[in-house]
Amino acid sequence: MVVSFRRRAGLAAFAGAAATCMFAPVGLVLAGPVALLGLTLALRGTRVPAAAGIGVVFGAVFSFSLLWWMRAVGTDAWIALSLIETAYFLLLGPVVALVQRLPGWPVWVAAAWVSYEELRAGWPFGGFPWGRLAFGVMDTGFAPLLPYVGTAGVGFVVALLGTVTAWVVVRVAGLRRDGGNDAVRDRRVLGGSSRRTSRSAPSCCSPRCARTRCPRTARWSRSRRCRATCRVPATTSSPCTAR
Repeated sequence: MVVSFRRRAGLAAFAGAAATCMFAPVGLVLAGPVALLGLTLALRGTRVPAAAGIGVVFGAVFSFSLLWWMRAVGTDAWIALSLIETAYFLLLGPVVALVQRLPGWPVWVAAAWVSYEELRAGWPFGGFPWGRLAFGVMDTGFAPLLPYVGTAGVGFVVALLGTVTAWVVVRVAGLRRDGGNDAVRDRRVLGGSSRRTSRSAPSCCSPRCARTRCPRTARWSRSRRCRATCRVPATTSSPCTAR
């Protein structure tokens, strides 16, 4: 099934807004996995140029809404910083689209997201770590993992939860599509066999439509009643059919 770029971009915009809802003042913890789910599905099966555009849509919605508080410093600072943050997704989009072609792609997509967070946290100007998935789960069930795996590990777990959900969605959709294709194929095969049977069968199954031998020409012919009932043309022309 071919999905248009507009629908993919709409899904990416929704995912970007969901990612923002993970942080204060909303604070929806499950919004993080939902964001990764939407971004992964929006980028699945796309080419590099389209993936870059979809990544920019996600990054723009996420960055501009997350850094809304920067307007207190200045509108120009808010716009400039949001554009810098959005530029990272220009590269992340194609990477996510490409790694989905690999075996075990949910792990690779989660790793790509964590790599993006690490890169953004260190560059430029010392990094901008706002919006890391680990920062949105400080007071949740993911918090006990922080002393053991750090922010990168917790971010990977949250991202993996979203990508594995995307894998389940893709798998279920594939099974339903294959089942529908098999049903259509079976109907076509059965329809073709019935048509071939109806064309090749010389007589119908009703006893009153059985063929009778003409006593004069010794040919097999159908009665007029058979032709009127079954709408099957007579196969031979004989004195019996003329009566």
